[in-house]
Amino acid sequence: MIGPLQTNKVRSAVRLFDVIQTVDRERLAHTLGRVMAEEGRHLPCFVQVNTGEEAQKAGIPPGDTSAFVTACVDKYALNIVGLMCYPRQRCCCTSFCISETNGRSARPPVCLNGHEC
Repeated sequence: MIGPLQTNKVRSAVRLFDVIQTVDRERLAHTLGRVMAEEGRHLPCFVQVNTGEEAQKAGIPPGDTSAFVTACVDKYALNIVGLMCYPRQRCCCTSFCISETNGRSARPPVCLNGHEC
């Protein structure tokens, strides 16, 4: 499952999906651990890290990642197989940025709106 997971939908997610990619808070980790044990399904999970530390985005702050992963594994018996990270948005738009080369050196990345990023 990709995307935010509400704790009240954990049982359905554990029954339906093969991987959980958005473990981003302790309450969710606790619920996932309990439901996976009850269902006898120990799905691989990814911890979501908010590497840009943007308030409007979910995820564990980078400085808390190690402790959170340890809690997920030791306290909640989750099978953490990796991290899902996304950087701070560097651009004025929500589109991806592209970088062009002129044969010798790369020009600064330009977003699809034409702004330098």
